Amino acid sequence: MSAPFTILETPLDPTAVVCRGCLAESGEMKNIYEWGLAEDYFLITAIAETLRKPGLSELLCSKCEETLNSFKQFRKRCQASDHHLKSNLKADEDTPVVLAGKSPAHTLVNPLRSALLRRLMSESMRIFTGIHGCNDL
Repeated sequence: MSAPFTILETPLDPTAVVCRGCLAESGEMKNIYEWGLAEDYFLITAIAETLRKPGLSELLCSKCEETLNSFKQFRKRCQASDHHLKSNLKADEDTPVVLAGKSPAHTLVNPLRSALLRRLMSESMRIFTGIHGCNDL
């Protein structure tokens, strides 16, 4: 029994049978449209032209497919982290925080920023009071 094949009416362009990601000429390849990889490929690579063109490779090698999947997971993880951080920031915006020993004019709304500012202020106070001759002014 022989494997099925297609008779081509025109000779195949050599650039149509290389990996679209790395230009590999051999190895396991998948058609990005037939395997449902096209949307992620164009989104991640930011290639604006998504239309199929005769002679333009539609193949992706297994290594580039792995890379595409890794980038897809990275993008999802970044989006989830961004959503989490923004959700916490929004929740914290309504909770005022007053710096210790300061008047209400020094109220900050984000505890993360206020903790950072408190640390910076205490460190800067140590720096300013540690300067020789500062008290002589």
